[in-house]
Amino acid sequence: MHLYDPKVRQPLDRIMKAAQRDRTLLTRYSKTEIDSQRITAENISDLSFNHILDDNPDLFGIAEWDGWAVRGYFSDGVTNGDYAFVSEMHKAYPFMNSERREYLDKVNKTRARGGLEPFELPTCDSED
Repeated sequence: MHLYDPKVRQPLDRIMKAAQRDRTLLTRYSKTEIDSQRITAENISDLSFNHILDDNPDLFGIAEWDGWAVRGYFSDGVTNGDYAFVSEMHKAYPFMNSERREYLDKVNKTRARGGLEPFELPTCDSED
C-alpha cells in the first residue's frame, strides 16, 4: 500500500485534519506515552497500531474499515523495513512536526539493514 492509494489517502487526510483541529486526539486515547501533541509519522502510526483509529473512527471522521486500511499502510512499511510512510507523510502533509531523533535513528538503522538510504528529515532536536 502507498499513501497515494485513495483507500489510504482519503481517510488519512481526514485523520490529519482531525489532528490539526484537536491535537488532544493524539494523546487522549493512546495506550503509550506519545511525545506531547506533535503531528508526526511516529505519533499517527502509534495511534493506528494501538487500534485508536479503528476503535474510535468517529473521532477522526472515518469508518472502521478506513482505520484498518491506514493501519495496513503503516504495517506494510514496518514489515518490509522501508518505513516509506515517514517520508511520504512529510511530503504530503508539510504542516507535520519534525520526528524525534531517536525515532528517525531507529527507522534509518532498519532501512540500512535492508540496503536503503537513510531519510534526511529535520528532527525536533534540531528545531529552534
